[in-house]
Amino acid sequence: MGNKKRAQKRAFSIFATFLMVLSLITPGFAAAASPSGKLHQSVNETQATAKDKVGKRLLSEFEKQEKTTFLVKFKESSDSAKVAKEARTNASKNKLSAHDAKFQQRSAVVSDLKSVSIESQQGVVEYLESEMANGNVDEFNS
Repeated sequence: MGNKKRAQKRAFSIFATFLMVLSLITPGFAAAASPSGKLHQSVNETQATAKDKVGKRLLSEFEKQEKTTFLVKFKESSDSAKVAKEARTNASKNKLSAHDAKFQQRSAVVSDLKSVSIESQQGVVEYLESEMANGNVDEFNS
């Protein structure tokens, strides 16, 4: 009886060791299967796509003037309908009044919109602040 338990423990230990070793090797395979074949992307490669994203009218403005005003649009957006639905569900679970439920729903949507905007704009805001310190940016609003 004792030998059978010992054999089960040994088999389990070998199996667990195999899984741990496999989990260490698997990320290497995932990196090797990246579409570009690279683990990173060069800054120079991303700058080429940034020029494609800038409108021709803005480029012509920069040719005329050294500094100009423009608006940056981000693709990231909040799923407001999903957030509102979750807030309604939570309000009904907490048995809130209709007024309080509506207020909680609005607050949840506004909070989610703010968090998405902060997350998506963080890198751009940091860049603009550094350029403002260098004198390349007069002012910006976020």
